[in-house]
Amino acid sequence: MKSLYKNFSVLACIFIFSFCIIKICALAFSEIPLPAGSVLIRNNDLSSKIQQSTLSVYKTSVPVDKISSFFLREMKKSGWESDKQKDGSLMFKNDQEIIFVVMIPPRKPDSPSMFTITRSSRISKDQLYASKKDTPDKLSFMPLYPKSEQLFLMDLPSGGVSANYSTGDSIKNVIFFYKAQMLNYRWTLTAETPVEEEVIDCPQCKESPAVKDKVFLGQEPKGITSKASLTFRRGAGEICIIRIFSGKLGNVVSEVPGLSENNTTILVTYNENKKIKL
Repeated sequence: MKSLYKNFSVLACIFIFSFCIIKICALAFSEIPLPAGSVLIRNNDLSSKIQQSTLSVYKTSVPVDKISSFFLREMKKSGWESDKQKDGSLMFKNDQEIIFVVMIPPRKPDSPSMFTITRSSRISKDQLYASKKDTPDKLSFMPLYPKSEQLFLMDLPSGGVSANYSTGDSIKNVIFFYKAQMLNYRWTLTAETPVEEEVIDCPQCKESPAVKDKVFLGQEPKGITSKASLTFRRGAGEICIIRIFSGKLGNVVSEVPGLSENNTTILVTYNENKKIKL
């Protein structure tokens, strides 16, 4: 059954990190459609030794709402999977790349609209766990969760760190730890997403020799996934976002050992006070 819990961890970290990390081999970005009259005013190469990524800034006379409609329509035609984010930005992905489009409203009524396109190619599981360690590397800007396993750690080209850890503790214990210990590093909690739980089907659980019909009282196996996030800030512009994901079996007889244990993934994104000028 432990393989099931590991799958929760793998799926969570791949989903979150796939937008910012890529394959080591060079990838030629394909052309994407642009609104009429778009003019490239800046192109930043954000690549590192293990990451090829670009940030492009455009201006156009097209209104912001029509820019959004254009990309949603045209990217779908080109075979991209789309998703509108809560902050109004757009995310597009295919088998090789993930693209974020952020609209910037004009400062004055007669000023042109602007938008940015951030492109990164996707990473494989092997690359994602290239820095897996039983004893995590120490970080200067935040505490390490006790007895956690480091699944991934990398420096971001824009200045910062992405890290991924795994622990058997509950999501509530992880949240409590960071709320208390981040204060010792002069961080202030500025935003929090409460724990959200979702019940999902787990038909593959029945295939495990450890699972018997009596364990689930005749029901289909169910999994419970939980997620939460904490946003910390300090100084003039440093930010550290900690996202926590947890998975376990939900409708399990409590006395059956090992089947209701937690597998919790901690995803850290730390950014220094380095802003890319538009």
